[in-house]
Amino acid sequence: MEKKPIKQPSTLIPYFSGILLAVLFFYVDLQVELGVAGGVPYVAVILAGYWSRQRSMVIQFAIISSVLILLGWYFSPPGGEFWKVSSNRFLALFAIGVTVFLCLYAQKFNEQMVQSQTDLDTIFNSVPAMIWYKDGHNRLIRVNQYTQDLTDIPVEDLQGQPMETHFPDLAEKCHLGDLEVMRTGKPIYGAIAEVKTAQGPRWLKVDKVPYRGKEGVIQGVIMFAVDITESRKAQEQLLLLFTAIEQGQTAVMITDDKGKIKYVNPSFCQNSGYGVEELVGENPSILKSGAHSEEFYADLWSTLNSGKIWRGEIINQAKNGVRYIDRVTIHPIWDSEERITHYVWVRSDDIQHQETVDQLRQYARELARSNRELEEFAAIASHDIQEPLRKIAAFGEKLVEDYEPLLDERGRNYLDRMVQASERLQVLVRDLIAFARVTQSVQSITQVDLNRLLDEVMLDLEFSIEESEAVVERGTLPMIEGNRTQLHQLFQNLLGNALKFHKKNTPPRVTLSWREIMTGEYEFTVVDNGIGFDEKYLERVFRPFERLHTLLEGYRGSGIGLALCKKIAEAHGGTITAKSRPGEGSTFIIRLPATQGNPKNDPADLI
Repeated sequence: MEKKPIKQPSTLIPYFSGILLAVLFFYVDLQVELGVAGGVPYVAVILAGYWSRQRSMVIQFAIISSVLILLGWYFSPPGGEFWKVSSNRFLALFAIGVTVFLCLYAQKFNEQMVQSQTDLDTIFNSVPAMIWYKDGHNRLIRVNQYTQDLTDIPVEDLQGQPMETHFPDLAEKCHLGDLEVMRTGKPIYGAIAEVKTAQGPRWLKVDKVPYRGKEGVIQGVIMFAVDITESRKAQEQLLLLFTAIEQGQTAVMITDDKGKIKYVNPSFCQNSGYGVEELVGENPSILKSGAHSEEFYADLWSTLNSGKIWRGEIINQAKNGVRYIDRVTIHPIWDSEERITHYVWVRSDDIQHQETVDQLRQYARELARSNRELEEFAAIASHDIQEPLRKIAAFGEKLVEDYEPLLDERGRNYLDRMVQASERLQVLVRDLIAFARVTQSVQSITQVDLNRLLDEVMLDLEFSIEESEAVVERGTLPMIEGNRTQLHQLFQNLLGNALKFHKKNTPPRVTLSWREIMTGEYEFTVVDNGIGFDEKYLERVFRPFERLHTLLEGYRGSGIGLALCKKIAEAHGGTITAKSRPGEGSTFIIRLPATQGNPKNDPADLI
């Protein structure tokens, strides 16, 4: 059950008890001869002050007792030798002093323990996720405040109750997972569960870890559940929209602002005769038939650059050389800063034309909204999320510094895990912000000396290089146009991964080289002798949050690094891929244009 605050006793009872004892002991002291140690019982008066849990009362009773001991020396009946009398009185004063010291020290220790527990409870109830501690009988032993906020069930009604009481639909399935964790001692991460609440069903992403008591015996399960309902709804809407476009009879193509094809649906491939892999990454000029003049394309681009939609007929050429006529609608997609980020190309039959245009407009609005939300997330994460994380980390470190000696092994373990978790979450948030801001800063194009840039990257990785005894080889690199910050991040992530994912007991060896594969386009390769991976997972390694090697294998990371590299390369009009085999190292291949020319200067590039 949740720990209740210690009830403070009334100060009147200890106060009058101490006064009564002091009067009683003084009276007794006056009745005995001076040779008898009548002052020692005053220690009980000090303990009455300690009972009140107030330092001031302990000190007051100590002063009163000391004064009464000295008065008793003066007023008690004579008797005994002087050295015995004085020794008895000083012994009583010494006993009072020792008792006062011990009482004050004990009070301070208790206050620190209470404050430590209060701080831990504050953190426990401030986490924006449900945290449950359950025993092996499916009972909720302790839950945090967020659980009440999400379910509208008071904490005191949940604690001590079996799950069947409030979550009957979830109880059996959840208990089976608990038993598996307790049986194997291994955590379960990423399970999805549905909870019915007063606001309706909520979807949760659930992690479970074993709770170990004394001597490491597993006594229950700690469950950490994050509400992903809104994210799940958004994913379902996007999936529905994507499915509609994929299965529709209308040909659709999407390019980035530089004219590179980012998406084509099956209907487009059927009309052109090209496969998806043949079109994505290419320029739409692959379909040019030569039937249109440069003036035709200039008019097309003039319309698009003015922010208007272009409609017309285009004579294209299929892969087999046959010309065909497309009735086309092309319109730009804008971000929140009114910059064009993509173009949507739609071909439709006369009957379906307006319907498809409306559908694509809706898609454009959804994409623009998603871009705005992503940018808003980056802005929020840069302050509203990072600031509480910094506070949690700071308070955690403060707890470690000030109260670690006062905690048992389990408490110290909780503190260490909390600090480590906050640090991992800070890294993840920083990586997410960097991932979200790629498209925002790609417009800041300058001439970049890659030699100086790699010097800075090597300096940033100096500790990792020295720690792993790595050897990094590189020749003279070219100048290139691009966003300097993002290119720095691209090469640092690639070299950092090569240093991180190395074989045990084998120093990393990394080679960076380049060549000009065609006029104005460079190919860079990063080769390492690390642990490698199976190429059947090639597509996965460039997805956000996909990690082939886990913390259990000793490799830390957020799963954002290679996804960020892919996004940076594509934002610069380039590509990235890899070749690898398990245990034989990896080769990452990056292709980047030498210059970042605006495709609008060459209106024939899009069609």
